[in-house]
Amino acid sequence: MSISAPIHFDEFVGRRAELAFLLEQHTEAVNGRGTMALLGGEPGIGKTRLLSEFRKALESVQNWHAIGSCLEFVQSPYLPFTEIFDHLFGTDKEEFGEHANPLVTGDSPDSQVRTRSSVHRNAKKLQVFTSVAKRLRDLSKVRPIVAIIEDLQWADNASMELLEYLVTPLAKSRVFFLASYRSEPSEQQWLQSPLARLERKGAFRIQLGALSEADSLRLVRQGLRGRDSVSKEGVDKVLELAEGNPLFIEELLRATMDGPADDCGTGEAVSPTLRCAVLRRLGQLTHTQQRILTLAAVIGRSFGLEFVARIAGSSREQVLETFRRARQLQIVRQNPNGLNQFEFHHALTRHILYAELLPAQTLPLHAKIAAQLEKYEDSQTAELAFHWAAAGDSDKAVSYNEAAADQAVQLNAFRDAARLYRRALDFQTDCGEKRASLCNKLADSLYRGGLPESATPWYEESLREYSLLDDRESQSRMLLSLARQCWVAANTEAALPHIERAIQLTESLNDSALRFESRVKMASYCNLLGRYAQAQEHLQVAEGLAQRPTPTYLNTRAIAFAHTGKLTDSFLYFRRSAQSAEAAGDVYLQTVAFDDWANVATALGRIRTALQLRQRAVAIATKRGVLWRSSYLSLRYASTLMLIGEFQHAKDIVYETLAGGTESAGVRLLSAAVGIPLGLRTEDQELIKLCADSETLELGLHSAEPDRVGGVAAAFVDLYRSRGHVTEARHILRQGLRSLSTAHQAWDLLLLAALLGDEADTSAARGLLERESALPGHDLSKACLTLFDAFSAQRERRRLKAVRLAKGAANAFQAIGLWPYYAQALELSDMQAEAQTVYQRLGDIRSERRLKAETNNTRHRGRAGTALTRRENDIAALVADGYTNREIACRLKISENTVEHHLDSIFNRLSIRSRSRLAALMAEQHLEHRIRDSVS
Repeated sequence: MSISAPIHFDEFVGRRAELAFLLEQHTEAVNGRGTMALLGGEPGIGKTRLLSEFRKALESVQNWHAIGSCLEFVQSPYLPFTEIFDHLFGTDKEEFGEHANPLVTGDSPDSQVRTRSSVHRNAKKLQVFTSVAKRLRDLSKVRPIVAIIEDLQWADNASMELLEYLVTPLAKSRVFFLASYRSEPSEQQWLQSPLARLERKGAFRIQLGALSEADSLRLVRQGLRGRDSVSKEGVDKVLELAEGNPLFIEELLRATMDGPADDCGTGEAVSPTLRCAVLRRLGQLTHTQQRILTLAAVIGRSFGLEFVARIAGSSREQVLETFRRARQLQIVRQNPNGLNQFEFHHALTRHILYAELLPAQTLPLHAKIAAQLEKYEDSQTAELAFHWAAAGDSDKAVSYNEAAADQAVQLNAFRDAARLYRRALDFQTDCGEKRASLCNKLADSLYRGGLPESATPWYEESLREYSLLDDRESQSRMLLSLARQCWVAANTEAALPHIERAIQLTESLNDSALRFESRVKMASYCNLLGRYAQAQEHLQVAEGLAQRPTPTYLNTRAIAFAHTGKLTDSFLYFRRSAQSAEAAGDVYLQTVAFDDWANVATALGRIRTALQLRQRAVAIATKRGVLWRSSYLSLRYASTLMLIGEFQHAKDIVYETLAGGTESAGVRLLSAAVGIPLGLRTEDQELIKLCADSETLELGLHSAEPDRVGGVAAAFVDLYRSRGHVTEARHILRQGLRSLSTAHQAWDLLLLAALLGDEADTSAARGLLERESALPGHDLSKACLTLFDAFSAQRERRRLKAVRLAKGAANAFQAIGLWPYYAQALELSDMQAEAQTVYQRLGDIRSERRLKAETNNTRHRGRAGTALTRRENDIAALVADGYTNREIACRLKISENTVEHHLDSIFNRLSIRSRSRLAALMAEQHLEHRIRDSVS
């Protein structure tokens, strides 16, 4: 039997620049500037070799090295970090103590987490994260740490969250994190968002591409060194098929040297040529050895020597000889984290071997593996869940997957939980309470894991199951959840029938608490839609049920107080709502209280208070792992930052949120409402492109909520106007105004109505502003109403009135601290220089350039003389001499109103905006006349 010798690529080819960069980053970490690098590329592109060369280059450096691997089939929370800590402390347990690994949970106290409220679970998560960061930071003071995570594309969401968290606290430590991942389309779909977030937080990304033709040829020649068994045509074929992928070069070269290819089939999900090469190498093993490796492939990418021997029914020596022989053939390699631990040389190798088995073969193997794992006390529940599901055992698949999902929820790994609940449902096909409960759990996990819109079908399925059971209480709760889903999908109007049905169901129940909850929910949604009178009616009914106030009730009552002018009561009830939600461990309702409180504070002109409240809401949602809510609240915070002119900070938040890829209509609408105006002001076309699409506009216009309608419509009106599409801008303006029932949070759209709207539009917009500004303490609406009237006076060519009103608005906005509005008012007040300074400070590039261009045009065009009528010349001369409007009226025997109209005409004709500029032009004209007279 002929056995080919292994191919060795001793020379490191084509990745020198990448290696140098990694070594530079390691030096930064050694000097106390901890960093993180992300190494990506397609399978076989050379990530493993680069990591190996990097570790080899650091062999003489006193570091702690640790490697953690992510597994495709077992996404147990924090698995790679657990391996890293086990590796770090594996030989030093006496020095570091029994609990050196902060991710290890024992019977006390961590087992109690399962029975605690969510607030305790979330606090535990933060405690774990800070503990991990502190442990690494402290350890790095003794010796620098190099921590490597392989195959990040298979990481569980909990590990990704921990990795993101560590970027900031480790920036001032001696820790260098290096993570590798596959950049295949199948992995990119979910991985690109967390990778982008890591980059924005400071991680570096290295993308390995194909080797150049020259480097590929160098690699081939290196592999053929001392051999002449491959012709030039064979080498050309290898280069052609490999396309610069080192793994393909290796496999194809080995297959070519081993002789003519047999008919090896096509394989599944891998290159047929590569499959053929792997199977050819496998064919050089005995039948028993092939069977052992196939069993290892069923276990997974990594496997232990003893466990494989037990599953295969073979002796330890026989399995060890198989691994030794497979290592010679470069099928498997030693796992660096364990003496008796091995792994497939490439994940593709394991895929190819597994694909050779028929389902009839894999089912009993998975069952055998799962049964064996059950005998080990330290077996991962997620691992058992995977194998029992792959074995097709319905009862155990449901039981273990639900248990693993429940554990993931306790760790706030909601997306991992959703995957496991979904797998359990695949086996729980019988209708009944179990299926209804699993559907509800799956929906809740999707909602809390940043995929709220994906939760709706599962809430609906749960509702159907509970309807079949005639469980009216559970039906009511599912209906209230579906109402919330309508709000998430930006279709708040559609929530009302769900709540109405829940109210009807609860009337037949002897459960006044649920009736109370349904009525309060209806009142809160009426508030969202600006129907404050209806909200009051439902609140009165709820209060008649004499139930203990809930966070939702307190919050809804606070909003009602704000819209009836009882501001002290409003703030008191918001505070009580937040405290009540915190005591109940309800993160969502706690953030709702702070968010709504911030809305009211903004309307009252208390912007700094609003900022603080929004910061608290974001911090709570982020720490407690409520992903989509965190994104939504971050954008709300960005919208308030935009109000005060902190454009760059707001932009950073929008970009980070967009990179997060949260699938929520509410997030999309807020991204447009904030991102488009930011992009326009800062002339960031990329941001505009990311945020502006017609579907988002339609979604916003039909959302029925004044807050959403106003924000999205204003953004697109400004966008179309800036592109010269005035007709389209006015059409969007009109649609938006028709959907508004209140001015609350819609100030930008109403101000645009003063600039662009027809008589009906401006009348409707002013009416909304006037009603809200009449409420006690609503200083922002009052200031906007004054600016609105100034814009209207300007359009009517009543220049002096516009200036007077604009000055009043400028004073109001300055007192509130809304600097973008302040700059607009300054500009309208003929204080262009001051406005220019504010625009420049804010980074409002668009307004700064526009104002500069207008000023330049004025200098070139503004010349008093024959362009003015005789009466206008007389008035202009008197203005230049310092006369007031009243003095001019008395001198020329005309009304003061006529003087004002003439001045508006003069200003418009000469393209100027102030009496001082007119006086300067008149002086220039007088000087020109004197020069001409002297010359003549």
